Amino acid sequence: MLKVCSSCGKPFPKSRIIKIDGKNYCLECASKIEKSKNRLGLSEFGVPDIIALSVDTLPVDIERYFQAVSAEAILRLDTKSIKISKSAGKIANVISLTYELDMLKLSLLEDLKVQAAIFGANAIIGLRTSMSTIESLDSEKFILVSMSGTPVIVSDTSILTYHGHKIKKSRKKEE
Repeated sequence: MLKVCSSCGKPFPKSRIIKIDGKNYCLECASKIEKSKNRLGLSEFGVPDIIALSVDTLPVDIERYFQAVSAEAILRLDTKSIKISKSAGKIANVISLTYELDMLKLSLLEDLKVQAAIFGANAIIGLRTSMSTIESLDSEKFILVSMSGTPVIVSDTSILTYHGHKIKKSRKKEE
């Protein structure tokens, strides 16, 4: 069965679909769209609709595996700007650092999804994140964050997306 690219209008096989923001694109158009994405934010297009899972096995058939994808980034630790608040139990909570790390990890995940979409994958399995601290000669401290996973094409993504959507109960009103 052939699908039509939302950008160029050319027909292409269903197995080569790359979904971005719910629209179908051919590989050529999807790669052009994602080149306009930058680290400061998304352009008018979003991140590909690719499922990312930390598990290595799935309850559905995997049709194809691709080479692993990875993304890395370094976060400079500015100890003067890190806000530490103490609770009643005298446990320090590092608020600013947690937010910065979470935003960095989301950015890395977006990069992995773009890389997987270029292969034509609809899921990433075996998602791993690692963090290491680095200290430079002038005592600056950094955190190196790396993320990797294996892009795959799975036969049925509906079982994988089930947990992300709330089930709507339909109630019939009695008249």
